[in-house]
Amino acid sequence: MTAPDGPVVCIGEAMVLVSPAGAEPLATASTFELTMAGAEANVARYLADLGTEASWLSSVGDDPLGERILSGLTSVGVHTQWGRSIG
Repeated sequence: MTAPDGPVVCIGEAMVLVSPAGAEPLATASTFELTMAGAEANVARYLADLGTEASWLSSVGDDPLGERILSGLTSVGVHTQWGRSIG
């Protein structure tokens, strides 16, 4: 195994945040937005936005939400080869 890419390696969780699509209470909303949350994933994402090579190391579920987290981070330039799916 080789070391993760980049001078910055962020280690920690990511979450999927569910929020109403409009300005209404969660209890009565009928449509929702899914976004990514979690300090370590956000730091890696914003470092990549600033041009710093960053890797994210964690585990996500082997499901569509886990895939969404990995693809979302990869799409903004974060190295996710160390983010593994667990079943």
